[in-house]
Amino acid sequence: MHLETFVHHERRSVSATEITYREDGTISEVPYWLDQQPLRQLRWLNPYQRVEAETMAWGYGLKTAKMGIENTGVVADMPASTGHRNMYVYDIDDGEYIRLRGVDFGAGAKQFSITAAATGRCTITLRLDSKDGPIIGSVTITTTGSIEQYESFATKVSNASGVHDLYLCFSQSTGDVRLDWWQFMGSLFSEIPFFLLFIPTYFVTLHATTYKTSEYGKGIDGNARSGSIRQWG
Repeated sequence: MHLETFVHHERRSVSATEITYREDGTISEVPYWLDQQPLRQLRWLNPYQRVEAETMAWGYGLKTAKMGIENTGVVADMPASTGHRNMYVYDIDDGEYIRLRGVDFGAGAKQFSITAAATGRCTITLRLDSKDGPIIGSVTITTTGSIEQYESFATKVSNASGVHDLYLCFSQSTGDVRLDWWQFMGSLFSEIPFFLLFIPTYFVTLHATTYKTSEYGKGIDGNARSGSIRQWG
């Protein structure tokens, strides 16, 4: 299944395509990989809930690892079983990116936040539909003092509504930056499931409070975090 290129490469991932059954129970021949179409997305990705950084339809460059277990790339160095552990994205260089297909921004996203740990820095530019597509926002991750200390970095977002592919494009990278998870925040009608909009208001009361992150103090690097935190309750 070709997502980015028609050029054949010896990849370790398998080809995935839909199969159909004939009336006699036999399976129709599957097309050659070059003639296949990308699988139909069963549902759009919801950006208004926690999304793990390693979630991607395509990643250019980058590596992933489980927290507390170094990814050496050598099978003999890795434990046979690690159990359930949180993962992170690292080894980030300029020009690399993460692509997510079919992200539903609904009525429109207003803010983006990402949790990261860093002994260096990195700028993440958010683009729609291609790695050179329109920019909806950007955020710079700065040192948190340790690769084990994760902090939240936020930025305002504009012109992001409806369904699009989302690209997290990396630039100005130095040192070690590790990404844990990210999330968008939007208007009330973007974040509430559609069916809840029809529940009478006397059953549901929502209060929205917006805090500037600067009210929570400065980060460990001495710089106030940009953006805001919205709390529903």
